[in-house]
Amino acid sequence: FVQCDADVVGSKSLVNEVELAGIYATVFRKLGVDIELKLNSRKILAALAEHCGGTDKLTDITVAIDKLDKIGLDKVATELVERGLNDQQVDTIKSYLAISGNNRTKLATLRELIPGEHAAAGIEELEYLLNFPGTNYQDAVVVDLTLARGLNYYTGLIFEVKAKNVQMGSIGGGGRYDDLTGLFGVADIPGVGISFGVDRIYDVMDELNLFPKDVRTGTQVLFFNLGEAESKVAFGIIGELREAGVRCELYPEQVKIDKQYKYAEKKQIPFTVSIGTKESEEQKCVVKNLLTREQVTISFSDLIHFNFAK
Repeated sequence: FVQCDADVVGSKSLVNEVELAGIYATVFRKLGVDIELKLNSRKILAALAEHCGGTDKLTDITVAIDKLDKIGLDKVATELVERGLNDQQVDTIKSYLAISGNNRTKLATLRELIPGEHAAAGIEELEYLLNFPGTNYQDAVVVDLTLARGLNYYTGLIFEVKAKNVQMGSIGGGGRYDDLTGLFGVADIPGVGISFGVDRIYDVMDELNLFPKDVRTGTQVLFFNLGEAESKVAFGIIGELREAGVRCELYPEQVKIDKQYKYAEKKQIPFTVSIGTKESEEQKCVVKNLLTREQVTISFSDLIHFNFAK
């Protein structure tokens, strides 16, 4: 997978979380993707674990909660029992996971369910982001107390981004990791960061038809792979075309031509070039316009002058 990150290192200020939430809101607004920006705090999850018998249960609880969307509440409860929690502790966690309402209602209910300074610290962090003036993310923010993000290095606020109106997993996530560098022998360097799941964002935008029709195609020409010898000939020509500013690529494997056509169509590559055994011997190739379905046979030397911008 491909992801893009934004991180701030060396500061414990929650203003950084405000900035990162704003980055999420700005980026997805410009992409045209309507999102839900989920927030929680690992401090709240740690307080829940402490309330259920000890912070040593934090990993067991968060790993199970992280599966809630996939396996449902009953199976999460079963897994918690298998991990050594008793019925009373499981009931407390089920009550925690059942908290609902708007953001303020959730936090008020949480204060009653889990008293103490650790839960209060997490709630204060969430309220800081919710109440910070002049932000652009308020309409997107949802306090999601089921959000756990299974990575144990998170220490404070955690984020997750979900696209609305499409069946897709998270398209972004992150959080505060004040102790992470200590794992590598460099202590006391706080940090917070977010990531964008580039592959999933592309899929969301593709499904919602958000790409402009005139968006620049990455590849203009796909050379079909018609055999090892033919591909070597094609690769030499590709180098010349790239030097001339033509964006082209060779299909990496020799597979059925239909699969190579489908690849070109999926990537919206407008032209294909075929160089088979006969064409290679004659120093010619077949150029096909996938938009008009017109094709022409031309010499290798003329290909460099072909207008692939048509």
